[in-house]
Amino acid sequence: MRDADPEVLKAAYLALVKKYHPDRTGNDPTRTKRFLEIRAAWELLTDQQGRAFYDQQSAAEAAATKSQSSNSDLNRNEPRQTAGSFTKSKPSIFERLQMELQPP
Repeated sequence: MRDADPEVLKAAYLALVKKYHPDRTGNDPTRTKRFLEIRAAWELLTDQQGRAFYDQQSAAEAAATKSQSSNSDLNRNEPRQTAGSFTKSKPSIFERLQMELQPP
């Protein structure tokens, strides 16, 4: 998604804005909140400094997750986690926006 064509992202963003715009959704509070999240994410991702900061934070989180995974392998006395025992945290607005912006 990081290397997606800006025009494709813009088209997907505009489609989401149309879908969640308060004028089209009857001021539904849930959809209005989603609309505001989409706009905030778009503003951050289209700002060069904001995007660089977001990319840096994402890379740091990925490295920390990988580090935790490799560190747990060092201690064999710890109980092994099965695939079903992992709890996934709620995706951030940026992760959700990226998922929604991916072309079908």
